[in-house]
Amino acid sequence: PITAIENAFDSNYHSLQVTFHKSFGAAGLLNGAYTWSKYLTDSGSDRSNAPQNSYNWHEGEYGLYPGDRRQNFVVNYVYTIPIFQQSHGFVGQALKGWEFSGILSAYTGVPATVTTSGVDPAGQGILGSSPVSARPDEICNPNANAPHQYAGSAQSSAAGLIWFNTACFAAVPQGAVRPGDAGRYTVVGPGFFNLDASLLKSFNVTERARFQFRFETLNTLNWVNPSGFASTNNTSTVFGEISSFRAPRRVQLALKFIF
Repeated sequence: PITAIENAFDSNYHSLQVTFHKSFGAAGLLNGAYTWSKYLTDSGSDRSNAPQNSYNWHEGEYGLYPGDRRQNFVVNYVYTIPIFQQSHGFVGQALKGWEFSGILSAYTGVPATVTTSGVDPAGQGILGSSPVSARPDEICNPNANAPHQYAGSAQSSAAGLIWFNTACFAAVPQGAVRPGDAGRYTVVGPGFFNLDASLLKSFNVTERARFQFRFETLNTLNWVNPSGFASTNNTSTVFGEISSFRAPRRVQLALKFIF
C-alpha cells in the first residue's frame, strides 16, 4: 500500500441544544442541558485511518463520527435544607445550613467499527502495515435486539458481556472480488448514567473563617457502566465482548478550613 494524506474528506454536524436554569434564591438552584445531535463524516480522523476502498471514498466510508453521541443530558443542583434556619446556639450550629448538591449525567454510547483481518478479498494490497482496516459483510442490524448479556450460563469472570449482535457480521463470500460491505461505526457502544452527590455543612469560626464538612459520593447509585470492547474484530475469540467498566461507587469525607 501507498499511504498519503489528502484533504478530500467531508463531515457535517447537526444538533438541537437546550439549556435551562432556575434559581431558588437562598434555597439553591437547578441547571440542565440537553443535546440531541448527529455527526457524520467519511473520515474519522485526519491521519490514523484510511478508506477501505480508495475508489469509493464517500459512499463506502460515510457514517457516524467516532465521537458521535446522539443524546447527552446533564443536570446539576444545589439545595439548602430549609429547616432550623432560625435556630441559634447548639441546635443552630449543628442542624441548620446543611446543603445537598449533585450532578446527574446520562448520554448514549459512541459508535464502533467492526473489522476483520487476514483477508483482502478485493486484492487492494491492504494487508500488512497499512492504516486501512478491512471490514466484513454486515448482514443485519447489529444494534437491533442486541443481547447486552453475559456469554455463557453465568456472570463469571470467564464469561464476557456481549453487547451487540455479533451474528450480523460475516466474511465476504468466497469468489466475491470486493471489499466487505459493513459500514464504518455501525455498532453503537454502551451509554453512560451517573449521579454524583454531596452533603455539606459549614461551621463559622469567625466572620472570615469557617470549617466545612463534606460527605461526597461518586457514582452514588453504584450504577454499572460498561466501557470498552475487548475486540471489534470478527475473527477474535472475544469479538463483541465488553472488557472494561467505569468506576464503581466511591465515598469520601473531607473537612475544609476556609479563610
